[in-house]
Amino acid sequence: MHTHATDGHNSIREMADAALACGFEYIAITDHSKNLAMTNGLDEERALEHVQRIREVDEQMGGRIRVFTGIEVDILADGALDLDDEVLAEMDVVIASVHTRFDQSREETTARVLKAIENPYVRILGHPLAGCCCDASPLRSTWARCCAARPSWAWPWSTTPLPNGLT
Repeated sequence: MHTHATDGHNSIREMADAALACGFEYIAITDHSKNLAMTNGLDEERALEHVQRIREVDEQMGGRIRVFTGIEVDILADGALDLDDEVLAEMDVVIASVHTRFDQSREETTARVLKAIENPYVRILGHPLAGCCCDASPLRSTWARCCAARPSWAWPWSTTPLPNGLT
């Protein structure tokens, strides 16, 4: 879930209250990281400050709902993540997503994703079919190798619904 700290429209507390009203037991606040400049992504300093704000709201909720700390980091063209591991270590959940460079070959994309999921803090791969937004599908060809590389994962994927029904 993204808050107004990046490209969302509500505060952490507003989102926690709304989720509680819907009967949710927990949410994860996973705002964007710095590489996605158009979303006002969080750099290391802002990310750590955001973690503290999330933890404060979690405490304020008094156990009625859990509010987990998180971040959606960008997988850079070479497979590196755009935030330092020291920052990622502070998060309850780290989502790694490809948001740029959809022009890479299937082999380049596969190597990129494989490197990203080797990071010990990454737990979710975001937007697995992102390539379909751009009339290309380089990401779709990587899944068998990625799943084989992390067999212990339950493979939680973060998806974004698209107008044509694909996710």
